Formats: sequence, C-alpha cells, structure tokens
Amino acid sequence: MIGAIALGGLGGVDRAAFGQTMFAHPVVCGTLAGWVAGDPLNGLRLGIVFGMFASRRAPIGGAGPVLDWTSAAICVPFALGASAAGWQWGLGLVVGLVVALLGGRSILGLRGLAASGEVVALSAASDGDPAPLERFHLRMIGLHILRGAATVLLATLALSSLAFDIRWSLPEQSAAAMVWGLAPLSAAVVLVHAHLRHAGWRWVGLGVVASGLLILLAGAAA
Repeated sequence: MIGAIALGGLGGVDRAAFGQTMFAHPVVCGTLAGWVAGDPLNGLRLGIVFGMFASRRAPIGGAGPVLDWTSAAICVPFALGASAAGWQWGLGLVVGLVVALLGGRSILGLRGLAASGEVVALSAASDGDPAPLERFHLRMIGLHILRGAATVLLATLALSSLAFDIRWSLPEQSAAAMVWGLAPLSAAVVLVHAHLRHAGWRWVGLGVVASGLLILLAGAAA
C-alpha cells in the first residue's frame, strides 16, 4: 500500500507541476505499478488499454477532457496483486474507467483553486517580493501530490474490497460474465465524455447493447 501511495503522489505531481517526465503516462506508471505489485505484464497490458483511451485528437491550441488515467493505471495492479484471476483484471478495467472520470474531476477542482489562488498571490507580490508566489507554488505542488496519493489509495481500497466481495458471493463464471459484460458499457461512458460533440450518446447505446449480448453469451456458456 505504501508503494501505491508513493507512486500515486509521484504521478499526481508529474502530470501537473514538474517537467512532465512521462512517468504519468498510463503505460509507464502501469508497468511500474505492476512490477512493484508482482505482475508487470498485466500492469503493462492495462497501461496500454488506458493509454489507448488517453490518446485522442485535439484541435490545434485546444485540449481534451481531463481524465486521470495515471491513478487508474496505478491503483489496479496494487488492488489485485499477482494472483488475480482474469475476470478480476476485467473488474480492474471497469473500476479504472470510473477512477479516471472521478480523478479528472479532482484535477479540475485543483485547477480552479490554483486560478483563484494565483490572483491572490500576484496581488500580494505586487511590491516586488516573490515570496508569496513561491509559497503558492509550493502549496500547489503539495496539493497535487496529496491528490494523486489520495485518489490511488481510495481507488485501491475500493477495488480490492469489491473484488473480494464478488469473489466470495458469486461463482467464478457468473462473476466473469458480469464483469466482462459491463466493460463495454463503462468504456462507452468514457468515450462519450471524451468525444461528446462528435459521438453523442450513441456510444452509450452501443455499450448497453454490447454489454447485454456479452452477459447473455457468457451466461449461456456457463
């Protein structure tokens, strides 16, 4: 758990305050998290999936939606461990998509706080003293570290608890059918968030249909 918190804090500050060394990229941090947790291959696979979601086109001078793929890629390997079954990694994918959405909201909250705090710091530094701006910068770095660490910690605890409950309350085949059936629906929600102007809610409709078909097929096979 200490490793998850440390990597979460590092990822949080890397994507916001430092020179963006690519550690926060889901492929990099997912592989490293998997290596620390004992399963680097699945960490890499998960990082590639999240990296594909994170890669999108944006107009010149524009920016895409804010999604926290860093925390999503870090929390899953630590929550599941090296002995996780295949359906548990599917559960990690579903939960990771939710973490990316909620983590993005927390990033936007910090950006709003930074915008208002910068005005106050600039006003206080109007006499030529840079100390207020330096203190403001250090506070924001600390908040980004805290945000990343807290997001990964809460997501890791939630995913590990959910995986444990499903494992002991459902047969393995039923759990696999439910998890892999819900994956397309979760992915569709993320795609709508990322491409709302172009795709609309038809992505969610497609995800609902795909999820229903997968659940029915998996249930019939079981």
